[in-house]
Amino acid sequence: MQSFALQHFPHIRHRNGERLLWNPLLKKAFKNLPEERVRLQTLEFLLHDVQWPATQISCETAIRDITKETNTVRADLICYDSDFKPHIVVECKAPSIRLTEKIAYQIASYNRKLKGDYLYLTNGIRDIFFETNASKGNVVVVQPERVFGDTGRNMDVKPLSYFIKRGFVGNHSSSYLKNWLKDAMPAFWMLSNNESEIRFLDIGKTPDGASLSHYYRIFTLAAEKKMAFTFVSSHFGQTYLMGILNEDGVNTVIIELDLDLMAEKNEAIAHIFQSTGSGKIGLSGLFDFSTFDKEQLLTMPERLGKKLQRR
Repeated sequence: MQSFALQHFPHIRHRNGERLLWNPLLKKAFKNLPEERVRLQTLEFLLHDVQWPATQISCETAIRDITKETNTVRADLICYDSDFKPHIVVECKAPSIRLTEKIAYQIASYNRKLKGDYLYLTNGIRDIFFETNASKGNVVVVQPERVFGDTGRNMDVKPLSYFIKRGFVGNHSSSYLKNWLKDAMPAFWMLSNNESEIRFLDIGKTPDGASLSHYYRIFTLAAEKKMAFTFVSSHFGQTYLMGILNEDGVNTVIIELDLDLMAEKNEAIAHIFQSTGSGKIGLSGLFDFSTFDKEQLLTMPERLGKKLQRR
């Protein structure tokens, strides 16, 4: 099934020009690596949607691997019940790793020591849940409702502060722009089933040094043509819109738009970068910041795609 982690994002910390991931349980910053992102996205789901108490979750718990006498392994996350007995054992993999029977055996081997009631396997794109039988030593696949009840499917509408902490909105953006972003962010990032997709794209920086590696919402414009968009905070606290046009599997155009400049001075000029060089393109009418219009926001990729074709 589609992962619950897809619409959750880890805290970001800016340090020495680098974006690090903040673990709220360990109170520590980590490098922005695929498996770490999945672990922290899953933790966000457990804390915010399931509302599992933070005091009853452990992260990277060392466990003696009974199949290897001298080695220990680390359980990514363990959710404990009110008696502090392991209830859910979580194993997180990078999105590029397909969830297989071999990985299911791996998490089951951890559980021989822990004796958790449920196993939760995720790569941030897909989730699989198992119920364990301690007396028989086997596991069976179950639906998430069996593990969480009806919780887990009720996503709350997140406030603007959530998106500031996660690197989508600059904390120094104007109150005028933030007033628009408080409605735009939940509308942009909350997806219904089969509605586009969200992926972390690790693609470095633009030629002028702006970071491109971030979570993107990906829109299909036509056969073999997609546009990925994200809102991202700069190290100086401004908010940018970043877009990537992909044609036939190749990223052909990068778009960078300073939303603070656009909102405050009505300068709707975006920088574009492509293999033939860089330039600018006028984007007047892309957004009306005086009022929030969800249709205007979600038709933005199609409208912008047409502008790129006409340039």
